[in-house]
This record gives sequence, structure tokens and C-alpha cells, in this order.
Amino acid sequence: MYQRLNRHNIIVPLKESVINKARIEISRVFSALGLGDLIAIKEMVLDKFKLIRSKIKKGSKYRNIEKLVLVTTFFCLKLENVPVNPYELIEISGFPKKQFNDSILQLQRYIPEYSARNRQRYILQRILEVAEHFDLGMPFYYLSEKILYRLWDGIKNTTDNAVAGLISSISVLCSCKDEVRVSTICKRIGVQPSTIQAFFLYLSNKEVSGHQEAAILFFTIQVNGVALSGIPFLGQYHGRTIRSTHKIELNKISEIRSNI
Repeated sequence: MYQRLNRHNIIVPLKESVINKARIEISRVFSALGLGDLIAIKEMVLDKFKLIRSKIKKGSKYRNIEKLVLVTTFFCLKLENVPVNPYELIEISGFPKKQFNDSILQLQRYIPEYSARNRQRYILQRILEVAEHFDLGMPFYYLSEKILYRLWDGIKNTTDNAVAGLISSISVLCSCKDEVRVSTICKRIGVQPSTIQAFFLYLSNKEVSGHQEAAILFFTIQVNGVALSGIPFLGQYHGRTIRSTHKIELNKISEIRSNI
């Protein structure tokens, strides 16, 4: 009986120590992000941390306090539509990018509302942050909003930040290319310019609904002779000429642009 009580007395403080360590780590991460005043979201992170950790098997690498706090912070900030740059989180923690992405993939099952969230709302919040940071004005934001809704079906099957980077890049190239470089926007959002470049090339070879309109807009930019972020013209990507796999008529381009 004494041994059983003694064992119980040892286990309880261990659980409390985990929570205290998590609370300290949450405060550290939020302070490093400049979000220390978001008290309610910090409490939300702690609650989700306790929920997720209680469902992970003992001995799993995903139970690591620092790593779990980081991933839970990422989930909660996105749920609350607070712009978050994953590269900043990785830099703060020293968490390798590959492990960070793997943890997100493995742990999001424990937060079903994350998959059901309004992704467009978060993406537009990221674009608004870009507009405000680079002083691009609301016309840039409204153009981005229209492009996002118009092309959504063709671009939704990738990460939120990749979509935000793609839409912001298109808007900048179409409306204010002399004011800010695409590479600078990519850095702000937390995506690589090569990701946006690859996205354009991927879309240019799609003919299904949504993809084709994205491809048409891509070639509209290409016809205007715009290079992405100082990278060689996309028509000569890696030394080979990129051509459309489908015919794009000039009146079609005008139609798409006028509808956007």
C-alpha cells in the first residue's frame, strides 16, 4: 500500500513538471515571435499541447516537449488566423525543417478543426500582411483576393504559404512589379522562390478546370516579359524552352484578365 501511494506521489509531480516546462517554452516561443501579448492563444496552445501529448504513446519522439510546443503553436496560430512564418519557428527552435514538416503531418490528426479550418481566410490574412509590410495598398490585396477565389480549385492542393506566395507573386507582377521583388515577398511569407517557379511550371502543363486559368494567367505574365525574382525568364527554365501543352488564344487571355 505504501509503495503504491509513493508511486502515485512521484507520478503527479512529473505530470505537473511537464506542464510547467511546456508553459515556459510557450512563453519563450511567443516572445521570440513578438506575440507575447496573445495570452488567450498561449493558453490555447497549452490546452492543445496537453490534449495531443495525452494521445501520443510513451516513448514516441513526438512527445518531446519543445518540439510538440512548436508544432502546437503553429497549429493554433493558423487556427486563429495569425500569420506565421514556419522558417521563423524553425529558426527559434533549431528544429530541422524535415522533422518539423513530418510532425505537422503526423500530429494534425489530433486537431480535426485544423483540417476543417477556413484556409482561404488564413491565406488572405497572410496576403494582407504582405500588403501592409511592403505598403502595397489595398488595390494589391483586392486583386489578390479575386485571383485567389478565381484560381482556388487549381491551386488548393498545396500548403497555405505556397498559395499565399503564388497569389502575392502574381499580383505583384501584374500590378506593382517595380515596387517589390518576388523573392522578397517569398522570404516574408516563408517560401522559396523556386517553389513559386515550380508551381508556375506545374500549372502551365495542366488543362483541367482551375489549372487552365492559372496557366493562362501565367502566360499573360510571361508575354509581358516578366522574370520571377530576378531568376532567368521562365520560358528558358533550366536551359529549355517551356511551351504550353494547350492553345491559348489572345482573346482568351483578355477574357480571363478582364474577369479577374
